Amino acid sequence: MEATFLVNPVAGRGKGLKVWRQLEHELRQKKVLYRVLYTEYSGAATDLARQLTNQGCSRLVVVGGDGTLQEVVNGLALDQVLLGVIPSGTGNDFARSIGIPGEPSAALGVAMNGHEKRLDLGLIDGRYFLNLAGIGFDAQVAKEVNDNFKLLGGTTAYLAAVFKVLLTYRNQPLRVEMGGQTWEGKALFAAIGNGQYVGGGMRVVPQAQLDDGLLHLCIAGDVGKLDTLATLPKIFSGAHTRHPLVYQAAAKEVTVISPVPVPVHVDGELMGTTPVTFRIVAKVLRFAAAGVYSADCNWPDNSL
Repeated sequence: MEATFLVNPVAGRGKGLKVWRQLEHELRQKKVLYRVLYTEYSGAATDLARQLTNQGCSRLVVVGGDGTLQEVVNGLALDQVLLGVIPSGTGNDFARSIGIPGEPSAALGVAMNGHEKRLDLGLIDGRYFLNLAGIGFDAQVAKEVNDNFKLLGGTTAYLAAVFKVLLTYRNQPLRVEMGGQTWEGKALFAAIGNGQYVGGGMRVVPQAQLDDGLLHLCIAGDVGKLDTLATLPKIFSGAHTRHPLVYQAAAKEVTVISPVPVPVHVDGELMGTTPVTFRIVAKVLRFAAAGVYSADCNWPDNSL
């Protein structure tokens, strides 16, 4: 059976192309039949995924990061195509959540031979997301990463942006409605997770699972700047959730309202401002995973 690869050559500051060259050599050595397509512009992965679906592609392996994956899932007929990934982006938080190995050859083995697992996706304004949406502080951090720090890569870029935003950011009033419950008050951020991670390994929503049919919330209330700095190292293990001003919940639908527009990001990309509603779409994504998976499989420790 011919394998189809979709490669983002600029993912991870050029890591995508480097990883593909390594894998292509392996595929040729093993005499695997394959075809490859490259993304050439922003949004190209969505267009190519739609094209491949129309051509009857049944298994697609993405060589790229979370941004490439998100574009792909928004172009595929999800019930028709089994998706795999060779993580080669900046953060690779989705791959981390599902336990895809960080080493390309091992990831290729999972993508080509792994068992099909049905995973959830989040939905906002008709667009799917994989990992995590955030409102407030972390959305402003995402903007800084994309505007000024992306060349640093992964956790380093995220931390640089955190320290810059922390100097001027003010906590915003939010009303969060979720499954019959309401949280209201000033908040540093509200994170809505399908997966656990953001920023290359920060475990912002540690209770989230990719296949439980729920969105998981982590709301940091009116936390001060010094307290934020003191708590930041704990976010890599998820221990920040023990803070007395952190609230956790789970629901199938979450609406966030604010008297002032508060920025929203989805998988690290800005998606406007509040008000906003998120929904979970259960078990819609067919994904090639290891038979038994666990988060952080073969990934380096990024803790401070």
